[in-house]
Amino acid sequence: MEFDTLLFGNGLSLSMMDNIDDDMPFDTFNNFLYEFLLMENHKAIKNKFYRIIKSNKRSRVYIEDSEILEIEDFLLSNIDEINKNGYEVWISLKIFDDDKVKLYTLYYYALYNYWFCLNNSFFNSSQFKNIAKDYAHRIQNFGIKQVHTLNYDTYLDDYIDVKHIHGKFLAEFNNVNELVALYLGDKFYYKICIGTSGFEKHSGLNLLHSDNNPYYDFDFIYNNEIYYGDVLIYGIRFAKASIMNLEPVKSKYNDVDVSYLSSVDGHILLRLDGLYNQGKIKSITIAYYREDEIEKYKELLKHRNIYKIINFIEARKIF
Repeated sequence: MEFDTLLFGNGLSLSMMDNIDDDMPFDTFNNFLYEFLLMENHKAIKNKFYRIIKSNKRSRVYIEDSEILEIEDFLLSNIDEINKNGYEVWISLKIFDDDKVKLYTLYYYALYNYWFCLNNSFFNSSQFKNIAKDYAHRIQNFGIKQVHTLNYDTYLDDYIDVKHIHGKFLAEFNNVNELVALYLGDKFYYKICIGTSGFEKHSGLNLLHSDNNPYYDFDFIYNNEIYYGDVLIYGIRFAKASIMNLEPVKSKYNDVDVSYLSSVDGHILLRLDGLYNQGKIKSITIAYYREDEIEKYKELLKHRNIYKIINFIEARKIF
């Protein structure tokens, strides 16, 4: 069993975490988020984060003191839904009825990168490095020559050449403005790609690409010269976006394909289709965790040209 290209998401990072024997200093991000919002201990950690996100003379992006408690209370009251569905799916339900969505997102993603920084010493430990080396070796054993990811983490970057389609975390930062890749008037775009649908993410990537932004690898989305061959997709759910109800559109237009809007990573599906149409992809194999996921993938992909070249494999047979 060999592949030419690996396209992976958070499922691969979680698989790596499952191999950890010792406790991470601050656990997985979902657990850390809950603990941080309730945190009575480790006040130094919380106070440092507040200094990062609050206003100072260098700030164009910030959160006011008076807004922090409100944001934390709101996130805490919705923590189960956030952890169950993912932040992007959850926040897409709030876009049209809550004027503080921008602040929630700023807080959430600043904290996400902060969690990564807090765990940096662990990610540089011999235990974790050995896990990362093992995964890199197993990837190479599949004959994989190109690796692209939607992840922000950089766990494998020291051992194989990983292209970050959606940008990547900073190893350290002291001001929330350091997370911003591009300012356009009163709008700004992060060094990690954030969006509630494939359309929103693609729009942001288009602006960042036209700016020749150095924080992203744009080859997968924009370079039409690369041949991907047999592609393995691992750990990407293509989760359903909830920004709008698209069922009426599907009914009116004879069950038309709406995956570009209906998936938080619909732009990746669109690109895979385009690459296949250009003869740049020979086959696509999707790793699944449960049998019922196969039908969900089939339903999502049934209108795409790539549907005819899709295969499925149990994730445990890969990692």
